[in-house]
Amino acid sequence: MSPTTPTTTVLVLADRDDVREVAAWLRAHGHAIEDVDRSHDELACVRVRTADDCELAVLGDHVGDVVYVTVVGAPALATAWVSQLAGRFTWVGPTEVLATLRDDAGTAAPPATAAPAVWIGALSRLAVLRGELENPAMLAAWTAALAHPVTAVRRAAIRTCHGTRWPGIRAALEARLAVEPDLQRGLRSLLARLQDLS
Repeated sequence: MSPTTPTTTVLVLADRDDVREVAAWLRAHGHAIEDVDRSHDELACVRVRTADDCELAVLGDHVGDVVYVTVVGAPALATAWVSQLAGRFTWVGPTEVLATLRDDAGTAAPPATAAPAVWIGALSRLAVLRGELENPAMLAAWTAALAHPVTAVRRAAIRTCHGTRWPGIRAALEARLAVEPDLQRGLRSLLARLQDLS
């Protein structure tokens, strides 16, 4: 990667209550290029451009109940902004999110003991943190969520898989389609969209 080719880093806020503080911090460190309140089909967003030409944004996904920051810029500059944000606020990564789903035996396989609301929030955070390359631990969590006994968790698993190009996700969705009692339409729709991304 070139030292000038922009990179994108995503940070997930540990406590969504800090969103106003993060937005104020961003406004203090750049000039606003977008300031959008949440609407039915739009994420709340404060986006700024810094003097060194990086773009920082805090986005609040009210459906998934997740707040995250994106940092876009030349690698060295973006890394410096990520370090400042990491020093100022508390973030969670995939390891911490996956840990919320573990049962006493350390697995996320059903029937893991995490409450349905914990599953739904974790899936939304994983969707934001998901990279282009398939992550076996994340894939295991999505596979477990697709088989969860609570329909709302299975629905969240389907919703948060959108845009994923991982071969394992497709296989998990196809396997679930054969046995899913309630969400056939959503699974078929998602599989068709994933086919379009291939």
